[in-house]
Amino acid sequence: MRNTIFILFGLLAVQSCSGEIQAYKTEAEPVLKLDTPVVSIDTINSVQPVVWSFSDPYEKLSDREVLKLYNDSLKPFAQRLRTSTISSDSAFYEALKQLWPAWYGTTWDFNGYTHKPREGNIACGYFVSTSLRDVGLKLNRYDLAKLYSHAICTTICGTQVKEFSLLEDVISHIQNRPKDIYIVGLDSHVGFLIKENNEVFFVHSNYLGESVVTKELAENSEALEGSNMYVLGSILSNNDILNHWQQGTTIQIQKE
Repeated sequence: MRNTIFILFGLLAVQSCSGEIQAYKTEAEPVLKLDTPVVSIDTINSVQPVVWSFSDPYEKLSDREVLKLYNDSLKPFAQRLRTSTISSDSAFYEALKQLWPAWYGTTWDFNGYTHKPREGNIACGYFVSTSLRDVGLKLNRYDLAKLYSHAICTTICGTQVKEFSLLEDVISHIQNRPKDIYIVGLDSHVGFLIKENNEVFFVHSNYLGESVVTKELAENSEALEGSNMYVLGSILSNNDILNHWQQGTTIQIQKE
């Protein structure tokens, strides 16, 4: 008799749960309504582009993991590009772009000369010289970094450099040319300028703000705006440097 009662209670409980589940399933689903109309093909070209904002692709990795990635993957990848069959200018462009993000967030210091991304401090000249060495250029990074910013530019980019007194003229010059990587020497600073998707970015060990290696829109850079002179040189237009890179021959640095 007791077993029969337990069975009856069990059946009643199952029926009750089944009823609740069925009621939940038959409840009307809410209708999702869009507050804004879908952009048509005819108007897509008139949509304002999203403003670029800085992002660190390795922000979820620890500093140690980034350093390991740099040594185990990024530098070897740059070396493979150096000896690949694609054009030397395209290979150098991609190789250097692959190395920079590992340096983002590395602390700037006037006397910094670390060769390890995100470990220690690095000055602007050493960021330039170390990046160039790690991409596969055979050079003495200490000798290059100790040069004045303008001399760093002419040493790597050759004598065919251009001088500007206005930042807007620098940006306009780069935007009117094919994609390229430049070294720019300022009054007391040096870094890379790169054209990507018709935007010009400044990649450098920044002594202002957070004082770290960063990538920023050139037109918004305080470091660039604060200079009275810009010496600009194209790396990819200097065939001599690209030949040194591909052949692995030593670049002689003229000490000042």
